Parts: sequence; structure tokens; C-alpha cells
Amino acid sequence: MELSLEEILQKTKNVVIKAGEKVKEAFKSREIINSSVEDKESNPTDLVTAVDKEVENYIFSSLKVLFPSFLLVGEETVSASESKKVILTDTPTWVIDPIDGTMNFVHGFPFVCICVGLVVKKEPVLGIVYNPILDEMYTGIKGKGSFMNDKKLPLIQNTPLKSLQRCLFITEYGYFLGQNELDIKVANAKSMLSLPSQVRSLGSCAMDMCQIAKGSADFYFEIGIHTWDLAAATVILRESGGVVVGYKRPKGIDNSIQIADEPFDLNGRKVLCIRGVIEGKEYQSKMLGEVRERLKDCEIESD
Repeated sequence: MELSLEEILQKTKNVVIKAGEKVKEAFKSREIINSSVEDKESNPTDLVTAVDKEVENYIFSSLKVLFPSFLLVGEETVSASESKKVILTDTPTWVIDPIDGTMNFVHGFPFVCICVGLVVKKEPVLGIVYNPILDEMYTGIKGKGSFMNDKKLPLIQNTPLKSLQRCLFITEYGYFLGQNELDIKVANAKSMLSLPSQVRSLGSCAMDMCQIAKGSADFYFEIGIHTWDLAAATVILRESGGVVVGYKRPKGIDNSIQIADEPFDLNGRKVLCIRGVIEGKEYQSKMLGEVRERLKDCEIESD
């Protein structure tokens, strides 16, 4: 059966808006948040709250009624599973992060969002990223463009990307994975700062990617993100004219293929993005190559 992605988007938006009401109400209550915070797997930098679980359960149950044949993958369900793996097949699959930016949520830092992505044949085709605190809803459908509050992205018109020195980068340090990974993350940020350039962090992968889609920053890179952090935002960023790839060239790929055309592993836990540019795809590939040369890499277990 051929999917009507526009219809799916409209139905799903209603679910996400209602979920956002739950997040916004809880965000205003320090008492609710402080009484429900847990360390995930005894890691004090990786938090989960009762609101994360409540919102994921609400979205799961609502989407299951609307689209009973679709599979569902969520951050909290994967974390609670025995395998702790994200399984993507050819079957349409919802990939959900109930609250991306839980640490922000706990502290009252307003870069918090609900992420709902639809993956078909292992390719993200629809995405919703909703920040109910700032009332920003980003949406995208493959081949149909992306929008923020129904305004077409990018909101900030693409300007020439003349050199890395003039770029604004976004990265995250994430929760603690180990000293080696932390050293590499810091070294990568330092590499961009020493260009010299500027580096920012918002504390949410999806919010970071939406800033790139909006045109508010030029590049985003991170090690340690998860499939549910970026599935929805990948559609939004690509449909704004941006590119989403990994840190390295995929093994076995033809050398004639530009970086901007490389396949991207949603489960690979590494991401490098560039905004849309007026110079075109070949220039995006060139600039992505320059950034890759400056990024240190490390092995990390995939989702």
C-alpha cells in the first residue's frame, strides 16, 4: 500500500501537539521534575524522568491506533529492552524520542523537543521535531520540503559559505561515554575553535539539526547520538537543502560519489551536517571534506 505521507503527517502532528502539552505542563513544575529524575544505567549525566516514559507511552499508544501496521521504536523502550538495539527493516517504523534534551528539561533550559520520525525501508521519510516550550514545530516530508510553524525552511536565506573560518559550528559533548571519547569530543571542538571559528551547544541533537535546517548555523557534528535523536531531524534538514552524513566515507562506496550523496547510517551514532548553500551540492561536498579532515574519530557501538 502506498503511503500518503501528507495525511500521515497531519494525523501525527495532532498526537505530537497533545504530547507537547504534557511536556510543557511538566516543564513549568520543578516539583514534578525533581521527584521523578533517574540516572539511566547508573550514569548521572544520562537522565530519564517519569515524563519521558509517560510521553513515549502516550505517543506509542496513539500511533498504534492510527497506524496499526507500523512498527515502533522509542528511546525508553530500547533502553529497557534486553538487546538495547534499534532494529530497522523495510516495514514502516516510527522512531521516537519523547524528550530530546532531558538534561535541559530537568534544569529548565528551554531547548527541549519531541522527535517523531517515520522510517520506511530504513530511510527516514517523515519527521516532526516539536519544542513546546518555545512553540516551534519543525516538519519535513521526503521530496516535499520542510517547515517551521508552516514557514518553509530555511528561514534565513542561504548566504555564501566562503570559508570554515567564518562558519558557526554546533556540537555536543553528550553524556559521559568514557575518557577517550570525551577527549576526542573536546579535541574536535578545539579543532574548529582554532580555525578560528565559533562553536555552540544547545544540549539537543534534534534542536541542533533544526538550527542547521533553519540556516542559523553552518555545521553540526557529534559522536554518541542515537537513532531516535536524529531520525526525524534528518528529514527536516535534508529537505531544507542540507546534507546529513557520517564522520567517515562508508566502506565500499564508489570514490566518484560526492560526500553530499553518501548513504547515511541512522544507527551509526556519528553525524556530520551542513546547511543548504547557494553554491550547490559539489561545494557542500568540498566543505564537508574539509571538516572531516579536522575531525578525530573513534569506535563506538552502533544502535
